[in-house]
Amino acid sequence: MTAVLEKSSAARPAPISLRDLADHLDVPPGFKVEVLEGAIVMSPTASKKHAGALSRLTSSTGGAAAS
Repeated sequence: MTAVLEKSSAARPAPISLRDLADHLDVPPGFKVEVLEGAIVMSPTASKKHAGALSRLTSSTGGAAAS
């Protein structure tokens, strides 16, 4: 008696990148998703008060704080 293994007809899904995965996550309002050092990180977006302070700091340092 001979046994034959049949190959599965279902194709394997292609691997996706972390960026593609991050782009398709269901992110709650007020949060952002980033890929940092090989990990998906979700964090709250900055408040308007924080963004304003950063803008003033960047302006007063000639843009040096932006990097």
